[in-house]
Amino acid sequence: MINPQEVHHHCHTNIGFTHLRDEIDLLLQTLSDADERKGKANELWYKCISTYRNISIIKKYEAIALSLFYYDRVLGKQVEENQRIHKGGILFTLSDFMYEVGFNSASVRYCMLAYCEDAINDKGDINRNTSAAFMTLMARNGLSIETTKQYAAEIYTSYLKDKHEGMFPESLLRHLNLRWLNFAASVAEANAY
Repeated sequence: MINPQEVHHHCHTNIGFTHLRDEIDLLLQTLSDADERKGKANELWYKCISTYRNISIIKKYEAIALSLFYYDRVLGKQVEENQRIHKGGILFTLSDFMYEVGFNSASVRYCMLAYCEDAINDKGDINRNTSAAFMTLMARNGLSIETTKQYAAEIYTSYLKDKHEGMFPESLLRHLNLRWLNFAASVAEANAY
């Protein structure tokens, strides 16, 4: 397996993405203790992603792909173990990378998904000192404090109604109104599809 200290090297090689993706997948499948498995996979993903912060746009697309892969695997683990896993860090990082490559509407969506995760963790009373998504929704998206707090309460209420469905922030997001979606797809985003 990859030693987390070697991640920087792997992220900057052509085989880095595929190799890291396979290592994350292997970690999620093989470690016996669920918390240890999630922790080590998260550590590997985060160390790799942190190396992408100040690099070329092409590598940022790789970071997005690796993060989406990891997010998909974590969702699968939730279903397999029938237990919610906090995914806010993955989703907020995806939001940042989407913003950096000019995918504004996708950035807002992933920020709202991260906000759903924070709202569940904070039991509907969002802690604005610990939620990066809260601050980003106000700074980048112009949402008011009242609106974001109302969303948090609505998200948590939806989560309590159906905790199995609530493990998936996408399902919580569709219960909200669309005031948060205040960006149209950018030219870069529209051309990517």
